[in-house]
Amino acid sequence: MKLVDVNGIRKLIAEMGFPEFFLMLMEYIRQDLKNWPDFQKKERIGFYLEDGIIELMPIAAKDFFSNKFVCTHPNNHHKSKYGVMALGLWVDTHSGEPLLLSEMTFLTALRTATVSVMVSLMMAPMHAKKFAIIGCGAQSHFQVLAHHIFLNINEVRCFDIRQNAVQRLIEEMAAFGIKVKPCDSAWQAAKNADIITTATNSLRLHPLLDASILHPHLHINAIGGDAPGYSELDPNILHQVDRIAVEYLAQTKIEGEIQQIPYPMIQEKVVEVYELVNGSKKARERDDEITLFDSVGFALFDYSTLRLLSDLCQKYDIAQEINVLPEYDVNKSLFRQLIDGKI
Repeated sequence: MKLVDVNGIRKLIAEMGFPEFFLMLMEYIRQDLKNWPDFQKKERIGFYLEDGIIELMPIAAKDFFSNKFVCTHPNNHHKSKYGVMALGLWVDTHSGEPLLLSEMTFLTALRTATVSVMVSLMMAPMHAKKFAIIGCGAQSHFQVLAHHIFLNINEVRCFDIRQNAVQRLIEEMAAFGIKVKPCDSAWQAAKNADIITTATNSLRLHPLLDASILHPHLHINAIGGDAPGYSELDPNILHQVDRIAVEYLAQTKIEGEIQQIPYPMIQEKVVEVYELVNGSKKARERDDEITLFDSVGFALFDYSTLRLLSDLCQKYDIAQEINVLPEYDVNKSLFRQLIDGKI
């Protein structure tokens, strides 16, 4: 089995560069979304614990199965650990053999940004230039960079209660020629933006934003910490937006912003991203519509990421072989394999 560790992902991005990786991953995701009926899908399996959430995100198609372990622990910075940590597994469905184990903390941030900007390209107003990011944690840099690369966003306003996080975002994006302006409140950052991204890692009982930030043409990209009973946006926002995109309705109606609205409104406003990609539904009817991407993360996007990673392993020499399964020998029992050489 192949193992790709954090150094393998660092090497991959250093050699490919962000633009090529984002573009290639977006194409893999679009391919898989166009094959939506071919996947065995289910809502992720969540364990809601005292200090955070531990989740498993499985999905299968004809030839391959993937599963991601991911944890969300908002207070991990007190323990000098990231609030989100993840591992991914890639499996051959015909034999059940695990083929690849990979770090997915970096990859989750990369794939989330890729999905966000893919949806922004479909849902955001034409010529969008003003970008607001609420929450300057681990996801924010990837979100800002992806939107800069694909939408030529150069005007960014940000807000976070942690000044050190704000300063890191400003300094690290400056290296890419992106000017990030700090704001004193979430409302100030969001006011008159063309695209607003909410990326907080807290399970908030109080909304980050209310409907006063809404205006024609606006697109909101809500990617922050979601769980049953929690949300980032005031429910009045959901009542007033014209169209809401979700990754997988069965999962999002449990964990996403749309848990705050009645089912008839979901039927009226909500489309799944695969419908936008295959052209069966429109992202916008009019340019002045207000749109929302209610993103909670879905296993298919991890599947696409691991599929791409598997294809790139040999070309970029980023994997090492590890021995996690006994080698099959028709002349030896499993017991003999275990004790071979010992008796």
